[in-house]
Amino acid sequence: MRNFKGFRAVALSTALLVGSGGLTMAASTFGAMPAGAATPVSVSVVGNHLVNGSGQTVRLLGANRSGTEYACSQGWGLSDGPNTSTAVATMSTWKINAVRVPLNEDCWLGINGVNAAYSGANYQNAISSYVTTLQAQGFVPILDLHWNAPGTQLASSQQLMADADHSPAFWTSVATTFKSNPGVIFDLYNEPHDVSWPCWLNGCTTSGGWNSAGMQQLVNSVRATGATQPIMLGGLNWGGDLTQWLQYKPNDPLNQLIASDHTYNFSQYNTVANWDAVIAPVAAVVPVVTGELGENDCAHGFIDQYMAWADAHGVSYLGWTWNSTASGWSCGSGPALIADYNGTPSPFGVGLQTHLLALGGGGTFGSGTGTGGGTTPPPATPGISFSPTSLTLPATTVGASSAAQSVTVTNTGSANLTVSSATLSGANANDFMVSSNTCGTVGSGATCSVGVTFKPTASGTRNATLSFADNAAASPQTVSISGTASAPVTPPTPPPTGSLSVVYHVVNQWPGGLQASITITNKGSTTIGSATSPWVLKFQLPSTMSVTSLWNATGTFGTAGSILNVTATGPNWQPTIAPGQSWSVGYVTNNGVSAPSSCSINGAACTFVAG
Repeated sequence: MRNFKGFRAVALSTALLVGSGGLTMAASTFGAMPAGAATPVSVSVVGNHLVNGSGQTVRLLGANRSGTEYACSQGWGLSDGPNTSTAVATMSTWKINAVRVPLNEDCWLGINGVNAAYSGANYQNAISSYVTTLQAQGFVPILDLHWNAPGTQLASSQQLMADADHSPAFWTSVATTFKSNPGVIFDLYNEPHDVSWPCWLNGCTTSGGWNSAGMQQLVNSVRATGATQPIMLGGLNWGGDLTQWLQYKPNDPLNQLIASDHTYNFSQYNTVANWDAVIAPVAAVVPVVTGELGENDCAHGFIDQYMAWADAHGVSYLGWTWNSTASGWSCGSGPALIADYNGTPSPFGVGLQTHLLALGGGGTFGSGTGTGGGTTPPPATPGISFSPTSLTLPATTVGASSAAQSVTVTNTGSANLTVSSATLSGANANDFMVSSNTCGTVGSGATCSVGVTFKPTASGTRNATLSFADNAAASPQTVSISGTASAPVTPPTPPPTGSLSVVYHVVNQWPGGLQASITITNKGSTTIGSATSPWVLKFQLPSTMSVTSLWNATGTFGTAGSILNVTATGPNWQPTIAPGQSWSVGYVTNNGVSAPSSCSINGAACTFVAG
């Protein structure tokens, strides 16, 4: 969430710095580690869904718990409000099964001047304690890098992207701490914004002049520790844009990646049509978790609509945020889910509470003591999705062949997918050809591809259907194929020998350059060029020269060794030169005053005559 973070902390800081001191407050805020040894919480990715340790399909339905990202760097505590076993048990009454915990990289690493009472080992121990408390209730903790800063700057807000100076070290340390815990998820960066997708993947120099770390580097940092947990990757535009997430998806050798979006009523994509177009295609390939869900009107009509859509598409979601209006948070601008830490919902939060209670939760991840609803393990079945869902081949001339384009097939199920054939049918099927097919037996979460080429037999739009026969539901599935064909281009007819006069004239000359004209006169009885195949004048200059402007024709230029090849094509207002007609092409050169050579018009040699 980008439009709150901080005013609540400032309001609270004065009270916390009076009396017994912040460290005592922090201990009571987090409480003692819960006793007992519950069955470990476990979560992993299979295809495009999440499963618990028993292989049951589950969703993450829960809330964010803000405070651990800002209290420490502002120097007054480790969190904002209670994170004790009692407080977590209260969350369970809403049928929550996951809690997203925002973190501060400076506090975790103990750098950039953060008070030692709230950073380094103290901060790490507090977060570890909270993870244990959450998992004792059967919750999945999502650890999120929320606030960061490059260099010696204090991490007092979120940035455009993770920083190269500290974020890889942060994730190395966090992953090392929790790598033996199968029930946590790592959310690599809160809300990337104002960077490109290539920067999102590989890092870049930001508009602020500092170097960012890309998602691939952060994934590598986590995996280098031996940690195998799922990794969440938020999209661009404050986490709300997944349009190119699949294209720029980092490589994870464990295939444990989750796409994360943040959806608010003021987000870029905030309609059902948007979600169908942007989120659903990603959810067909990998699990999608809406890491933050909310609206800024102190109501719940928007999240009600989104939750219904997400339920129908198997998308997980967590409301922002489990912080109390009684403690200074706003129901609208927060937006805060609760009125107090007894779990009384705010007018906004009542929408999430009512919906989760009606659902009975998203599933359980371990024994714990929570009340989240369970699920019956589904039978292992294959699933299938296609990217793209329709394929447009490059525009091609009749009789020529296009480059191959591919359809990627993903097994979105939990059992092997067997693709027995990929065949073309339809009115223009003979204009297309399956050029490659790597599909056969495709494991859960794996992909294969089918290549198609286009060799049209007639001009116009050509259409066909690519059908897949397989063992997934609703077989055969289809992908529409199309391409546009143009009629073969007829080369211009060379003029008859002796029918041309080509005069080269220097209009003006100066040291190192000149202005010249080339006048073509049609002395024959046949028109040169046509509306569909204009006349073409070609000549050569030394490559040391450059043509800075050319008029009365469309100019193209190419260098081959010591030669500059110039092509002047008749403009659309003068594609022809009629018998007895003349047409002049003018140009200006720099770096030389040599006359043109190697004259040709429509492929027929001509001779320049000085004039």
